[in-house]
Amino acid sequence: MYYYYSRVSTVTQNSARQIENFKNHNEFKAENLYIDKIQGNIKFLERPEAKKLYDSITSITGRRVVVVDSIDRLGRNLIDILNTIELFTLNGICLKSLKEGFETLLDNGKENPMAKMVCSVMGSISEMERNRLKIR
Repeated sequence: MYYYYSRVSTVTQNSARQIENFKNHNEFKAENLYIDKIQGNIKFLERPEAKKLYDSITSITGRRVVVVDSIDRLGRNLIDILNTIELFTLNGICLKSLKEGFETLLDNGKENPMAKMVCSVMGSISEMERNRLKIR
């Protein structure tokens, strides 16, 4: 089962580009789309739609995949991104990033070490970009 998570930083921003990318995914279903309009420095499980998404995916069994347009949509804080991915992994939930082109779990359910490295690098870049925006 595929679930889709979109995040934009403010209520005036539009998530249409992310949603279009989701629609190009073969398994897209609008009822499995969760959209937060909140800054990326807010912890994942403290966001209203992210919390609903997590509650939905942990209430079922079987293969579950959370699809994000890019890793920075998961957040702008490296520690929180890694903690969220670890929480997903511990619950057998795979994270799929369309832009970076990876899944955190392999087909056999084991952790994908390459994805873990990419998440760390991309999460660091996301956090750095947020810090640069704050300085400006």
